[in-house]
Parts: sequence; C-alpha cells; structure tokens
Amino acid sequence: MSGSDQETFDTITRRSNDRQQEEVAADYGNEAAGRATGRMKRHLPGEASPEAAQKRRDEDARRMMSALEQMLLDPVYRARYEVFGAFLSEAESKADTLIEQAEAALAAINAEVVDAIDAAPKLNGKAIFRFADGRVIDEDGNEIPPELSQGIIWPDGAMSADEFAALLDRREHADTQLRHMYNFRTDLGEIRHRYDDEGNPITVDEMDALEADMRQRLENYDSTLKDEVSVPERTATAPKVETITLGN
Repeated sequence: MSGSDQETFDTITRRSNDRQQEEVAADYGNEAAGRATGRMKRHLPGEASPEAAQKRRDEDARRMMSALEQMLLDPVYRARYEVFGAFLSEAESKADTLIEQAEAALAAINAEVVDAIDAAPKLNGKAIFRFADGRVIDEDGNEIPPELSQGIIWPDGAMSADEFAALLDRREHADTQLRHMYNFRTDLGEIRHRYDDEGNPITVDEMDALEADMRQRLENYDSTLKDEVSVPERTATAPKVETITLGN
C-alpha cells in the first residue's frame, strides 16, 4: 500500500471510530432520557421501552416506600386502617372524658367523707360512728370500748357506722376504677404507637381484636362510672356523667 493509500485508509478509519463514539454517546443519552431510539433500542429493546422505563421508576418508588405505605396501596387494607384510626381517635377522646368524670366522682366522694367526719361526734379528736347494735368505731375503723363511748350525745340524723363503711367502700372502689382508667389510657397510647408503626404495619386481625376490646372496656367503664356517682339518699348532688356513645 502506497503512502497516499495508507493516509486515506487512516483517515477513513479515524472518521468511522469518531462516528461510532458519537452514536454510543447518543444512544446512552437516549436511554437515560427514556427514549427508545438508536442503537440501544436494537440491542436492549425491552429495557429501553417507555413501559419498561416507567416500570423501573415505579419499582424504585415502591422500594423507597415504608412497609405501611405499601400496605396502604391495597384499597381494602386502607379502608380498614382508616376506620380503625377514626375509632382509635374517638376512643382516646372518650377515655379522656371518662377520666375527667371519674376524677370528679372521686373528688365528690372524698368531699362526702370529709363532711361525714366533720358532722360526726368526736372522741379523742376522731370522728366516731355507731352501728345499729350499739357498737362504735372511729373514722379509722377501730372499735371503741363501750365504757369510752358511754355518754356520747348522738345528733339526730348522724351517719351510722354502716353508712360510713359503705361510703369508704365507694371511695375505694372509685379510686380503683380511676386507676384502671389511667391504665386503659396508657394502653391506648401503646395502641396508637402500634397503629403508627410504618416498619411493621398493624394487621387487620389486630385491628379487629383491639377495636372489640376497646369498645367493651369503654362501655364497662361508662357503666361503672354511672354507678359510682349515683346519688345516695343522704347526698344532695353528684357529678354529672356524660353518656358515652361509640361509633359503629
């Protein structure tokens, strides 16, 4: 090959290489932009199609979603999740209302106890109360020997020892129920935390069981609270109790 022919061959080869590099660069640019054109389309037809590119983008977006967000893509799960969330919010509000009423009920019973002690006869600085059979106890439940209680003047309408004991029982029960309600409110906080868990989504079975339990406990507390603040014959007033009605 003569010198001129070699030079011509080199020029052609160089130009061919340049065109190939330009085509490769253009093909990769088209692929990155999602355009199914050029050489990449011929070599990778499925991967370079608009549908495949969109599918890859959807898969990438799904991988970035939390487990809960992925579960919420299911319309059936989403509907149950939203209904349960609304019920949980309602239960939290109802529990707060019941706690306020229970605290008021306990305060009213405590006031009754104070009034009963203030109105009762005193022996050695302590209020005393008499049973129907004549036995006498002080405000702490200690029995008073007959020789010490002789000569006590009992005012008309004074609270009997039976009535005072019943009043103390009511106070203890009201205090116990209030502590149960505090515990229930703590449980609701834990349920809220479970509901909001994005890494380990709450299941439909869990929601069903928790909702049934919350409903039953709220209704029980509501009924018990009404009993606690029912007005005895000796009591003029009692705290008002709001009727609790849960959504279906």
